[in-house]
Amino acid sequence: MKEVTIIMATCQKSKRTFGIRAEKINGEWHFTWAFPIDAKAAGREGYDATTVKGIIVIDAEYPGCPHCGDGGFVHCGQCRKIVCYDGMNPRFKCPVCGNEGELTTAKEFDSIKGGEY
Repeated sequence: MKEVTIIMATCQKSKRTFGIRAEKINGEWHFTWAFPIDAKAAGREGYDATTVKGIIVIDAEYPGCPHCGDGGFVHCGQCRKIVCYDGMNPRFKCPVCGNEGELTTAKEFDSIKGGEY
């Protein structure tokens, strides 16, 4: 049986929330789909309490952020939110908490939780 979950994310450009479908394939979490959803609706669905841990892969099917189309993501080191990312700028400013800094690359994550918006 497939293990599938939804985690919440924020658009870096519009600051609007969206859901990311994550599917566990061969022990890795694959981001396969994204859809717009507001924080209140996500809370009612329980998406704000979802956590994923381990290796994350952006699947070839992943359409990117539903608000701006960016296909990557950043995990903020301060507020721990997921934010879409265009892959262009090595500096990042989180639209949720305002944290700024140089980006580092990671493939494996201790805990990604998209809640508490």
